[in-house]
Amino acid sequence: MAQETTEEFAHRLRMAVKAHPLAPPTPHGSQRWLLRRLETETGLAVSQNTVHKWYTGTSRPRGDNLRKLAKVLSVDEVWLSLGRKPVVDGVSLGAAASGATGAILVIAGMIE
Repeated sequence: MAQETTEEFAHRLRMAVKAHPLAPPTPHGSQRWLLRRLETETGLAVSQNTVHKWYTGTSRPRGDNLRKLAKVLSVDEVWLSLGRKPVVDGVSLGAAASGATGAILVIAGMIE
């Protein structure tokens, strides 16, 4: 299995922002909107440059930041991180994995 790329993560991030009901109707301003929501809803203060790097696929957020990002965007953390929406016995792994660290999720995805 090929390793997940930052570009694939960036694509999912842009899709999640675009699908959020409170996001700006056009891509213009979506990065600033996300930056403000991260700070006001989770207390995560990252630079606009960091959000830009996430959007362009230059870098990815670390475990706790990824969790906060998924929370703000109301998306499954596993999907955002790995591109999968796993189901175990009819229950989304998002709920089961909510206590797991980002590193554990990445390792689990690589094993799978």
